Amino acid sequence: PNHWGTEGIITEPWTEVSSGNAPNDRRFIQSAGPFTLEPGDYNNITVGVVYARATSGDPFESVELVRIADDKAQALFDNCFEIVEGPDAPDLTIQELNRELILSLTNDNPISNNYRETKYNEDLFGFDPIVPEAIDGEPLDSAARSYQFQGYMIYQVVDEKVSPDELSDVNKARLIFQCDVQDGIDQAINFVYDPTMDQVVPTLMVDGADEGISHTFQVTNDAFATGDTRLINHKTYYFMAIAYGYNNYLDYDFVSKQGQIEQFKSSRKGSSGSIRVISAIPHDVSPEAGGTNIFASYGDGVTMTRLEGRGCGTNILEISQESEDYIVENVFADEVTYVRGGGPVDVKVIDPTRLPAADFKLMLDPDYKGLDSDSVYWMLVNVTDEDTIHAIRPFDVHDEFLLLDWGLSITWDQYVYLDDDGEEVNHFTELLSGEIEFDDPARPWLLGIEDGEGFTELNWIRAGNQSSEELEAEIIFDDEEAGNFWDADEVYEGVINGTWSPYCLVSHSGTVTLPDGSSINMVNVAPTVEGIDGDLSSAGGDFNSNIRGLNNVDVVITSDKSKWTRCAVLEMQSIPDLAQSLMGGDAFKMGLRRHASVDKNGRTVAEGGNASEAEFHGQTIGMGWFPGYAIDVETGERLNMAFGEDSWMTGDRGNDMIWNPSPREQGDLSNQVPDLDLQIFAGGQHWIYVFKNQRYEDDNSNNMPAYDGGDYVYDRLETNASNLNRRRVFQACTWVGSSLLNQDYEMLDPEDGLIPNDVRVKLRVAKPYTYYSPITSDVSDTLLSENYWAPLYSFTTRDIATETNESATLESILDEINVVPNPYYAFSEYESSKLDNRVKITNLPEVCTINIYTVNGTLVRHYDKADPTTSLDWDLKNHRNVPIAGGVYIIHIDVPGVGEKILKWFGVLRPVDLDNF
Repeated sequence: PNHWGTEGIITEPWTEVSSGNAPNDRRFIQSAGPFTLEPGDYNNITVGVVYARATSGDPFESVELVRIADDKAQALFDNCFEIVEGPDAPDLTIQELNRELILSLTNDNPISNNYRETKYNEDLFGFDPIVPEAIDGEPLDSAARSYQFQGYMIYQVVDEKVSPDELSDVNKARLIFQCDVQDGIDQAINFVYDPTMDQVVPTLMVDGADEGISHTFQVTNDAFATGDTRLINHKTYYFMAIAYGYNNYLDYDFVSKQGQIEQFKSSRKGSSGSIRVISAIPHDVSPEAGGTNIFASYGDGVTMTRLEGRGCGTNILEISQESEDYIVENVFADEVTYVRGGGPVDVKVIDPTRLPAADFKLMLDPDYKGLDSDSVYWMLVNVTDEDTIHAIRPFDVHDEFLLLDWGLSITWDQYVYLDDDGEEVNHFTELLSGEIEFDDPARPWLLGIEDGEGFTELNWIRAGNQSSEELEAEIIFDDEEAGNFWDADEVYEGVINGTWSPYCLVSHSGTVTLPDGSSINMVNVAPTVEGIDGDLSSAGGDFNSNIRGLNNVDVVITSDKSKWTRCAVLEMQSIPDLAQSLMGGDAFKMGLRRHASVDKNGRTVAEGGNASEAEFHGQTIGMGWFPGYAIDVETGERLNMAFGEDSWMTGDRGNDMIWNPSPREQGDLSNQVPDLDLQIFAGGQHWIYVFKNQRYEDDNSNNMPAYDGGDYVYDRLETNASNLNRRRVFQACTWVGSSLLNQDYEMLDPEDGLIPNDVRVKLRVAKPYTYYSPITSDVSDTLLSENYWAPLYSFTTRDIATETNESATLESILDEINVVPNPYYAFSEYESSKLDNRVKITNLPEVCTINIYTVNGTLVRHYDKADPTTSLDWDLKNHRNVPIAGGVYIIHIDVPGVGEKILKWFGVLRPVDLDNF
């Protein structure tokens, strides 16, 4: 009521301006209660002051700001002072290593409002009172009116005194890591009122990666250092981690001033109190645990074997040499072993000091009997200890799961390719990598025909999103046939500098009609012909001949003839009259060469060649030997191949049935062939073709099998040749590689192995995880399976297990014990204030005795160390807490049962600084 504070007496208006009060002294008394609390009851007491202060203008400018602050206070009152919480900060733990720190984030405290990264919990997060209950008559559910956990931010801070409110001050805190939920949300913007501008200003709070949640991070550099930024052993570093939530129930509108003004809300507290600064000191771990040996580093993978299932997500597969040799010899491998870190699942070392000598099995939990990614979970079995760990998040969530007791983490989730609108794309998959490796990198003898762009004969990889032009000729040269935008962003045009391509994207040759009605055979780089080009996927089949159907392949070119591949030699000459025909029948592009089959030295039977090689399996026409092999590193199969040559190009070795490209790419032939101003030589057109095992995918015997010595291709292209069978052959083709000899090198004679330097081409794409059996294409027959043919892997950490209590290691540490800094000139980086004097004795074992003497043998200080830390701070005082004098001192360290170390140290002390008193 009016005048309640003056007992009903009407008074003149009062202002601070006319009151004459002393400035800068405004004292308030706030009280609450009384309360009666029974055992177990609690009562929240909220204390606050409505305050605002203008930076310019007359005193009443502050009143206007107070009114804004008062609106905030009123909103809190209306919400019963229930403050909207952001997700609690995670628990931050740090493993200290040699010039390295490993930060781990966990949320395993059940009292946290972000326990195990809660997606939504009404009781814990509460409603945002600013969010309306409905928009345009449509009600908002509880989740839409609350902040959802979105990600983490980790800061390096200058010292232990930094508070969360100071994280935006770059002089006190530097953001070193950020991660967030993979959900299409990357940026979070708060719209903050600026009283100076009298406007709402958009402020970017986080610019996320949108790549999923990680829980471990490696720190090797000091964010505050200049020059050499590497961490310094035995120096203390400080870190703080926060979580943040996100809500954008409605995009903010500057005109109507409606919508979410605070998309980003960070942690206000930790799971059990305030957000803490965590300190860590990097150091050599060898002195720990009686002598410690580590054999891995953060981020290293494990040696993994695929037992059942297939897929790799976005992991780059690297098969072991043992498995590769077995596949080359036997075509199939029931089990495929991958090198350390090259397996189908990301199992990563996060703490090299805690790795057990153990064997594990990792699988999709067989209890679910399905691969629905939102309802299936993985499980890990420690076979050695008979311990089992279950994932806490379903298979559709990208998340790093920590196994802290075993020093490992697992990141395993289903792969789905989504477009910009978040819709699954069924004809595309991500390119992970394309590499070419030479056994001798100093001798790169093999090149390729790099894809050109635009209206050029060298534009042989047709990616992009432009449509065909008015001229039919444009279809031959330009990047895209009308409407088939399989690779609109031209991702696959850059595979190994545009020298390899998915078969479904390559150009074709053919005859086109010009505007004047005449026809012309287009001369262009084209690894195929019209009719068997592009996406040859069967409408009713289970296989894909588009980009989604690509496989993970290694193509090895080697001088080891025992590993060479029997394959078709395809005619590449697109003008039939120019193509060579020595065996009868019409010679045409993409058909078998009309030439007698040859042995590994390129000789026919008539030329005295090896008959068992030349006419292998009764293949008498158009068959040769590719100097190498191709394997599917995901399924563990050897694959069929083919290579091409242009029989008209005798000067480019195009007529000898041998894969031996020339160095010539293109040239002028106007004096030799009428109407041809430019001829594409393309190294003699020695294209390389790789075919997948399509018979397994579609469970159809009419389709391409795994490597069969070329029998399937020979039957479909020669014995039972037809357009349908030719299409069946090339619908299984996944990869095409171009070939061009580096002009600085020469091919060897076939009798000498042909290949001057072994080459490996690695082609890697993302693949979803699915059922697969190495022994049957009918995965519904699970009699012989261990996990219903769903993904099942084994791996071991025995080869990288941590060793402790190694006396030899502890003895070697004696040489590493040191005192720093030495000499000490009045200051060290370990000191925290002007009154602090400090040096460190480093690389100490857990148990030892330290005695410090003057040069005349007087004992100055004695320490008995019996703790796991590896350093000891000496405050440059004697045993009576009196500062020592400058000079030379002898430090004696005795390690029981191991040995001793004697150090000489020199120090100059600074005068005591009394300015703080």
